[in-house]
Amino acid sequence: MIDAAAVSGTIIGVETNRQAQQREAEDRRREAEDRRREAKDRRREAKDRRREAEDRRQEGEAVAVLKSLEGILSTLRELAEAAAVLRITRDSRA
Repeated sequence: MIDAAAVSGTIIGVETNRQAQQREAEDRRREAEDRRREAKDRRREAKDRRREAEDRRQEGEAVAVLKSLEGILSTLRELAEAAAVLRITRDSRA
């Protein structure tokens, strides 16, 4: 069967049932490909967000470790000063 569209008595397009089915199938294929591409983009974006969250978590851990090390260094300085005072006191008694 042939479908035709006419405007003011002029035929502007003729399409067989088979051509219509092929066009519709191609449209469905294109739409499915678009959906797959969009899903892939969403997965990539989610992966990027997870990676960014992991980076922030690791950065937070690194800051915590640095603060802990600063505390240890401060304690070591205090101990070194105390040891120096004790050494001076011991040397002055001798």
